[in-house]
This record gives sequence, structure tokens and C-alpha cells, in this order.
Amino acid sequence: MTLAEPEAIRNPLAYLMVTANHVMIDQFCKLKLEEYALAALAQLAEGAEAQSAEQRVAISQLVATALHILNEELDEKVQRAFIMARVEGHSYRDIAVTLGVSESSVKQYLAKAMIHFHTRIFSLESDEPES
Repeated sequence: MTLAEPEAIRNPLAYLMVTANHVMIDQFCKLKLEEYALAALAQLAEGAEAQSAEQRVAISQLVATALHILNEELDEKVQRAFIMARVEGHSYRDIAVTLGVSESSVKQYLAKAMIHFHTRIFSLESDEPES
């Protein structure tokens, strides 16, 4: 849609199929990233008793940073979807009904939140001076 000369596309159907395929792959990757991030957080939480005080403080800071990002940097629907799914335990269907959107939109909101958290948290880590 942003091509300077869209009429230069020789086979529009093939072009659309390839584009749709890339969009689906991107969505799949975003959902996998969310699953991996949640699995990592679950592992951190499970082993909290065996962790040192420094590790528990680091995890607390990570959670506080994520909550700050959630409150300050994400759209209201993304915030609400994340809280309903990950804190309150609602299904995608329940969230979709509450927010008045489709289930696929809910999945996109959650993926957007996780990608944003990941990007921001790792950018904060790279900004810290090495000790």
C-alpha cells in the first residue's frame, strides 16, 4: 500500500499471498515471544524461595518496571487486556467482550504489550553502566 508505483507489481495475487503469509508469520512469532516471556517469568516465580535476596530484588525491580511501562506507555485497551489476561486470569473471549473487540485484537494487544516490555526492559539494561 505504500509502494511508490503499485502498478509495477506484475502479479498482484501472488504479491498479496506473500504479504499475507508474512503477516501470519509475524503474528505467530509475536505469540511465541509472549509464550516464552511468560514461561520465563513463571520459572522465576517458581524458584523465588531458592533465590538470593539480590535475585528477588532484581525480579521485583523487573516487575515494577513492567508495571510502570504498562501504566505510562501503553494504550488503554492494551493495558486493560494485559491486566485482565495476566493478572485477573480472564479468557481472550471474556476480554474481547469486555473491551468490545475481537479475540484476535486481544491477542494482538497482549503481543504488543509483551514486545513493548521486552524492548523497553532490554533497552534499560543496555543503558546501565557495567560494574
